[in-house]
Amino acid sequence: MADGYWKRPLETRETFCGTTVDGEAGFLRTGDLGVLHGGELFVTGRIKDMMVLTGRNVYPQDVEHRVQQLSELFGATAVFTADSDHDTLVVVQEVHVGRRYDLNLAALAREVRACVARDFEVAAVNVVLVRPGTVRRTSSGKIQRHTTRRLFRCGRLLPLTVPPLTAGRRGGCNLAG
Repeated sequence: MADGYWKRPLETRETFCGTTVDGEAGFLRTGDLGVLHGGELFVTGRIKDMMVLTGRNVYPQDVEHRVQQLSELFGATAVFTADSDHDTLVVVQEVHVGRRYDLNLAALAREVRACVARDFEVAAVNVVLVRPGTVRRTSSGKIQRHTTRRLFRCGRLLPLTVPPLTAGRRGGCNLAG
């Protein structure tokens, strides 16, 4: 393993000098969240993806999984907070519209909003329904929440329906980071 990051002592200390609650030193902080079950370690997510909403930890993977159960028309889902103040949860949901001209997108958005509000006790939920392929993924298929969030904040996602809460167009937009 490495000794640290080149000429980045603060990041080296934060990552390479981890300690346990009881003070045992020498651990690497990977940023992964996990659970021990039956003597095996299972990675459950990343700490940087965890959101704190109204004082509670909410994991985007949990919300995404729950939302995808609502309709067979749903594809990929990305969940994140709208702003740094973490007041509004955003659900970007791909919908396989096909030739379904009778599809009520507003009703689908209301159903998603109600489900998230009820199951995760989140008051402000912005639902953006988009075409398949809109939610960004890595080459291995993992959801790129941070990239999708940047696109949302810049007003670069093309919704199938206009959400009641809007983002983007708040000034400068930096898609690079």
